[in-house]
Amino acid sequence: MLWNGLGGNRERVIFLFWGMKKKNFRMWLISYFMLVWLFQLTVAQEDNKIMIKKNNAITVSPLAVFNILNPSLQMGYQRNLTPNLLFQIDAGIILRHSVFGFLGCHLYNGSVNYSYSGYKFQVGLRRVLSKSYFIDGEMTYLKNKGNVNNTYVDSYGNSYDDFFIQERYRYGINSKFGMKYVVSHRLLLEWSVGLGISYHNVNHYDRENMNNKAYSSLYGYLLKHGNYFRLNLPINGKVGYIF
Repeated sequence: MLWNGLGGNRERVIFLFWGMKKKNFRMWLISYFMLVWLFQLTVAQEDNKIMIKKNNAITVSPLAVFNILNPSLQMGYQRNLTPNLLFQIDAGIILRHSVFGFLGCHLYNGSVNYSYSGYKFQVGLRRVLSKSYFIDGEMTYLKNKGNVNNTYVDSYGNSYDDFFIQERYRYGINSKFGMKYVVSHRLLLEWSVGLGISYHNVNHYDRENMNNKAYSSLYGYLLKHGNYFRLNLPINGKVGYIF
C-alpha cells in the first residue's frame, strides 16, 4: 500500500536509492560487516585461553607471488590484544609478473605481454579458537594497473587481439578459517582458507571497441570491465617470526 501511495514519486525513490547505492553502498557494506565481525570476535566466549608469552609477529606471504592476476610481495604484522584476540595488518606491492611470468610460463601466448603495478592492503581481527586453530575477519583493498591483452570478436564475427590498459580497484571483506604451528617458539607457520565478497571497479583504456565480446568466456570473465560484485575464495599461507 505504501508503494502504491507513492504514485508518480516511484521513479524518484528508485533514482535516489540507486544514487545512494552507487555512491555509498560499497563503503556501507564493508563497514557494516566489519562491525559485525568486531562484535562477534569481542563478545565471544573466552574458552581455551592461551597464555601470551610473545605479543608480536612479522609475516610474509609466499603464495602471493604465485597469484596470476594480482601477484604481490606481501608482508604483515600481528599483535595480540588479548589471549584470544589478535590484530593483523598486511600490505603488498603488486609485482610486474607472477612467479610463472618471470619463469616464462604464461597463461597463453598473448599473456607474455601482461605487466602490472599497484599495491594491496588488508586489516583484520583474529579469534583464536585453540592452540592450532583460528578464524579471521578482514577488510581488503587493492589497486592494480596493468598492460594486458585479450582476443575479441567484432560485429562481423572476426577475431582480433587487442592490447590495452586495465585499471582495477577492489574492495573486499573475507572470513577465513585457518591452522597455525609454532616451531621452536619463534617460527610461525599458517594456512587459511575462507569465503568473502568483493566490489570491483574496473576500467579499460585504449580498447579498440568496448562493445565487442571476448573470444574466450574465461578471459572475458577475468578481464571484465565495469562495476560489479564477486565472491572471494581467499587461500593464504604465511611464514613469520614471533618476538
